Amino acid sequence: MRPIDADALKEWFLAQIDHYKKYSGDNCNAMVSAYEAVLERIDNEPTMDAVPIPCKIGDTVYHCRFDKDGYGWITPCVVAGIHISLNRKTGEPENYLVARIPPCMLSTHIPMKELGVRLFLSREEAEREVWHGERIQY
Repeated sequence: MRPIDADALKEWFLAQIDHYKKYSGDNCNAMVSAYEAVLERIDNEPTMDAVPIPCKIGDTVYHCRFDKDGYGWITPCVVAGIHISLNRKTGEPENYLVARIPPCMLSTHIPMKELGVRLFLSREEAEREVWHGERIQY
C-alpha cells in the first residue's frame, strides 16, 4: 500500500471547501458539508495518519465484470487518482480509484473495497477470478 500524507490530504480538502463556498446551491453546500465531515474525522482520529492506496497514478489495474449469466470479462484501466466520498446512508468515508479505460479514456470510479474481489493489480489474478473463480451474479 502507498500512503498519502494526511496533512497534504487536509490541504486538498480545505482548497475544495474554499472552492465550493464561492458558489451557492444545494449541491455546493452538500459538498462543503461532506468535505468538512471528512476533515473532522481526520482530526478526531489520531491513528488515521494516512489513506492507503494499493497502487500509484499511472498503474494499470484490471477490473473483472460479469453479466447476469455469469459470463466474465476483464477491463484493463489506468489509475488516474483517488476519490473519497461519504456514504449517504452510513456517513462513513468510502475510497474509490478513479480509473480511465483505454482507448477512449472513459473515466470510472471503482470502490477500493473491490480490491481482490473484482479489482486486481495483475492480469493473472484477474484471469484466475474470471476463468476459475466463483461467478458473481447480479
